[in-house]
Amino acid sequence: MRPALQGREHVLSPCAQARAFADHYIKVHLAEVADGQTYSQVSAKALANPDDQKLAGQVQTLFRGETLRGLLLNAYAWDTMATVAFIAAWISLAAGVLLLLLAAFGLRHARTTAKTPTTTPPAEYATT
Repeated sequence: MRPALQGREHVLSPCAQARAFADHYIKVHLAEVADGQTYSQVSAKALANPDDQKLAGQVQTLFRGETLRGLLLNAYAWDTMATVAFIAAWISLAAGVLLLLLAAFGLRHARTTAKTPTTTPPAEYATT
């Protein structure tokens, strides 16, 4: 076990790690690349000044960082959707089993009520 992980009881899933890495590491470091400016702001400056190598490097760093961050957050989103679909599948299965049991009880009830004789209503309830 790595020394940094010793003594920790909570283990993150890979997709939760992807989200944490994207939001708490990449995002913070990208903000430090160009003093908090976004890729589009730095790219516009780099297009206006194509000879500035520092801006070109910042554009590449921001582009790659934002792309990696987007891919990681996309993986996290799909994992969340899969988790919701998995839970919905189990709920649907339970509902299906419940409806199957209710149908079986309904058929059993129909068989037992069909065997009981029907009675005629008393004469005072008869319509003329």
